[in-house]
Amino acid sequence: DYLGELRERLADLLHPPGARQAHLTLFVCGFAQPVERFDDDFTPPRLQAQLERLRGDAGPPCVLPLGAPDSFASAAFVPVGDPEGRLAHWRALLAGASREIRQAAYVPHITLGLYRRCIPADALRERLASLPAPSLDLRVDELHYASYESREQFGALHSEQRILLRQPFS
Repeated sequence: DYLGELRERLADLLHPPGARQAHLTLFVCGFAQPVERFDDDFTPPRLQAQLERLRGDAGPPCVLPLGAPDSFASAAFVPVGDPEGRLAHWRALLAGASREIRQAAYVPHITLGLYRRCIPADALRERLASLPAPSLDLRVDELHYASYESREQFGALHSEQRILLRQPFS
């Protein structure tokens, strides 16, 4: 509901969300391919190695704080905090099995939408500052290996694999 409210209040600036579900990207693996030919190919052995590493050391569920709405040059987003280093730990596990295909520094966030028109930076900052701060946190109970059809800019994510985060035995 919170993300929907923010998207509605920024609707004149954003492309319609399409079918893409709200999500927090943890690690950009590349494009699934049976064998590696290009730098951005992600093969089944790499996926299996990542899954094994996560299954062995993902840890228990956690709660991640959400920040006030913010912006990249191309998109509005809600920042996601990592006070306990859980995102950093999961990213290190994944990086131990495969390189990441990323063009910029990792900033944990939930995208609200891509901009469809230009707006002066001062006006954008004012609009974002007028939005309500989150009154909730993000509970993480599981991690998903998700894919999407790269030709569909706003296409749905498809959950291919799932790692359940479990409470440790006491």
